[in-house]
Amino acid sequence: MLNDPLYKPIIPLIRDLPVTWDSTIVLPQSKMGSCAIIAKKHGRDWYVAAINGGNKELKIQLDVSFIRQVPKYKATLITDYDNGFKTSNFSSEQLKTMKVTLAPQGGFVMCLTPAGVQPSAHNINATKHKISNP
Repeated sequence: MLNDPLYKPIIPLIRDLPVTWDSTIVLPQSKMGSCAIIAKKHGRDWYVAAINGGNKELKIQLDVSFIRQVPKYKATLITDYDNGFKTSNFSSEQLKTMKVTLAPQGGFVMCLTPAGVQPSAHNINATKHKISNP
């Protein structure tokens, strides 16, 4: 996995993902049997993960109001993308109206960190990586 280019955008997150949490919240956009969205806090960082349980693309308006000082945060989002992964970076302004599309039976993980502070997964860059079929 470490040498597979497919996993390059998620290795830093996996390597630095905390194993203990200060808080866990199930977000209101979750729908039983359809979509689960969970936020976990570690120190000042928040991690949000979602999974689409359906066979159709799902568009959600992500509500990050659980973070008291959203204007002071930035986010890195990793989503399923064209048989691979896509990594995107967002400013605090973009977080207020963030819409995320979940692939069928796909998901995302997002790391939210205070602006100006290096996130735990410190080497996540905005890139796209595709799975190559052997």
